Amino acid sequence: MPVQKSNVLLIPSNVDVSHRVTVKWQQMFSDKTANYYTIVAKNKSQGNAEVVVFVAAEWYEGSGPAEHLGRVAPKDAEGYYELIVDDKCQYGQKNKEGDMRFVVYHDKGRKPYQHRFIETSLGSLGANIAQKVAGVFGYGGTADIAKTIASAYVGDYLHTF
Repeated sequence: MPVQKSNVLLIPSNVDVSHRVTVKWQQMFSDKTANYYTIVAKNKSQGNAEVVVFVAAEWYEGSGPAEHLGRVAPKDAEGYYELIVDDKCQYGQKNKEGDMRFVVYHDKGRKPYQHRFIETSLGSLGANIAQKVAGVFGYGGTADIAKTIASAYVGDYLHTF
């Protein structure tokens, strides 16, 4: 079952910088870029099912602004942020059924297409991390699937929960 509104995601509070990717897009006839952490989190509400989450770097690193994970999501006993999925989160998915749904936590004023996250994460992460992300999406390898997966998302903006 895909991530739903009100689910609780367990997001590691310490992820290596190698999980950081740069997403590029165009908005209002201008080139935009932003850094995101690509994280395989656990959905506490669904038996710790794995879900891919992209968190804006400035909302993950350091102490950051009011939207920083450390300010909006309390930590559990194991040090994971417990992020409640609500309208502060957006998502991308392959189809209306919610296949391959992923979550994005960032400034919703950013308007990249969904496929920008998939292409970027599978194309620029280290092999082990990309393999893990591909596995969550139901694929065994990454070399040939980045474009296959991304093509399922082409043309759609992110949706708000």
